[in-house]
Amino acid sequence: MPPVRAILAGTHAWSGALAGLVLVLFVYVVATVPIRADNDCWWHVKSGKVIAEQGLPHTDVFSFTAEGYPWHNHEWLTQWAMWQVWMRGEATALGGWRAVILAASTTIAAYALILFVLAGRISRNWWIALLVASIAVAVGRRTFHPRPPLVGNVLLAAQLLLLTGVHERWWSRRWLAALPPMFALWSNLHGTWMAGLVVLGAYAGGDVAGQIRLPDRVRRLFQPAPETVPWRWWAVLVPACVVATWANPFGWRLYELPARVLGDRALVASIGELQPPNWFFVRVFLGTLAATVIVIGVLLWKLRLPRRLAEWGIYVFFLYQGVRHVRHLLLYGVMAVPLLARLYAEAARLGAEALERRPGADPARVASTIGVVVLACVAAVQVATVRNWPEAQSYIERNRQFVTIREGYLPWAYPAAPSAFLEAIVPRGRMFNENHYGGYLIWRFSPETHKVFADPRFDIFGGTIWRHEVIIANALEPPADSGFPTWRELLDHWEIEWMLLKGDRPLAARLRAEPDEPWVLVADWSAQPPGIPWQIWIRNSPGNRATIERARARFALMSGGAPP
Repeated sequence: MPPVRAILAGTHAWSGALAGLVLVLFVYVVATVPIRADNDCWWHVKSGKVIAEQGLPHTDVFSFTAEGYPWHNHEWLTQWAMWQVWMRGEATALGGWRAVILAASTTIAAYALILFVLAGRISRNWWIALLVASIAVAVGRRTFHPRPPLVGNVLLAAQLLLLTGVHERWWSRRWLAALPPMFALWSNLHGTWMAGLVVLGAYAGGDVAGQIRLPDRVRRLFQPAPETVPWRWWAVLVPACVVATWANPFGWRLYELPARVLGDRALVASIGELQPPNWFFVRVFLGTLAATVIVIGVLLWKLRLPRRLAEWGIYVFFLYQGVRHVRHLLLYGVMAVPLLARLYAEAARLGAEALERRPGADPARVASTIGVVVLACVAAVQVATVRNWPEAQSYIERNRQFVTIREGYLPWAYPAAPSAFLEAIVPRGRMFNENHYGGYLIWRFSPETHKVFADPRFDIFGGTIWRHEVIIANALEPPADSGFPTWRELLDHWEIEWMLLKGDRPLAARLRAEPDEPWVLVADWSAQPPGIPWQIWIRNSPGNRATIERARARFALMSGGAPP
């Protein structure tokens, strides 16, 4: 049996095995939950279905408003794989969506383990590695949706491990030749390859800066890595990786995608994932940031602060991105690992040295004491995350839901009942919907029976369709000199025949308040909690009379009362 103190110190092989097991368990608890707040997973899997059955579309196939728009799908290969997982899961007792969720959990576990190995090699302490990897998981857990970005994180973690390993002389610099093929594959999986180019540039810049003749006062600001890659290597490698990103069906046009969204400030302000985090719900991030600032202060005071230029560069850049956009907290969690591992390891060594100076101190006892302290920090991070205070449900409760709900998602969080109702009455013509639930409607209807009005794929149509959606949903009547049409004009322009609305939207209130409007409410779930107060409205026209009567009668039969 291995010595207990060696295990507690975090330096024994058994420490690594136990820490890895705890990390994987933590990931599956946090990630294996039903879908309840994600609108994108639906159209991702449906895209995989279209790709598998019809080939890769080059124009939009899901919405009639963006019909014919070029669709430069930067994640097509992951979508195809997601559809394969869904089909195989659906053929078993597991179910398609639960299979997709489990695959996503496994993907998260994969990149968490890569980060764990990286942190372990840097810190030479498996408990510190567990702490840092747990922080990465905890910081990103609010964006753990079954989507292609998770696959990109695996490649980001692998890239960090490769670049750090070469610079720490864990393996030969010849391994850098694997980067261009990695980027070629990456550009077909997800757009996180752009973050990968930022990381590549940071390491290249760190090496080149170390090879430039600088004044000693400047050179002392950073420490070169044990292995410095010559600038001639980077002069070939960086362009090769950039060119490799063109190895996809759309080539260089993938570089245009961010501009369609980020170039429209009003659109960016409307997308929840691009807003700053709600700090009340990212307490682990704030706690870690505070602890890191304290550690940096102590190490700076003791002149022990690690000064690897590349690691500081990517840390500061992605910290800024995480503070600005909640969706980038996931990237920050990954990118912070090398620097946090180095900082926390140096802080642990500093603490051990202070304890060892005490009379009669036993180095083994000191090391095990430091290990216990680090484990206490691990427990605090993981318990705070799993408990999910102050939300009503802990992750353990959501794990139970995952086991019991075969569908893999919470129906009340999506228009599941209205969709079943629409499948029964089969309304004619075009629908109006908002993008917040457009992904689910794509899964249920598009492109087979009804194409959607709007959905979250803003990288296709930018803000044009979104502005029309906002005007209609809010029943806006812009001034004539504004250049924008009114909500009635847009409904007529797009030839809308029926609408699936949330009952608390201004348009629904406007239609209820003005019975002379040419719209009939045929189904209303507002009085049937829990869930969203969905409503279905149909244009009151001769061609829709039979559908209106059929719909009202069916809803009365379903609800056990009078038609709405």
